[in-house]
Amino acid sequence: MSKLAIWAQVEAKPGKEQTVAEFLKSAQTLAEKEQGTLTWYAVKLGGAKFGIFDTFADEKGREAHLNGEIAKALFAKAQELFVKEPEVHKIEILAAKAQGGAKRTAHNADGWWRNLNPWRPPAWPTLLVLEGRPLLAHP
Repeated sequence: MSKLAIWAQVEAKPGKEQTVAEFLKSAQTLAEKEQGTLTWYAVKLGGAKFGIFDTFADEKGREAHLNGEIAKALFAKAQELFVKEPEVHKIEILAAKAQGGAKRTAHNADGWWRNLNPWRPPAWPTLLVLEGRPLLAHP
């Protein structure tokens, strides 16, 4: 799990909300080119407030992002689009739940829980459960 992240928050000037939204969306292509950036999200918090959340493999990737094209464009447009300079915070992720990292378990007819073994099918009917939700009944 990546522990290094950035949270940035901006507030659009009155009447500039749509322009800010489009500007942030356009940054996705730049983020996709950054090898050290694992995940990148541009979000609308509501009203005129927006945020950017990124995760990184290491400090080198985070620093490259902070000195990269997205950050340069964000601060270059700040006076035109935002009420004040973007607030950028280096943060540490303490815990996370990520897609693909969910624990898979099986519940058998006798009420016992066990880890799924893909090489040995169960001898009794099994209900597959992912994150507490039934997915598939297996005869």
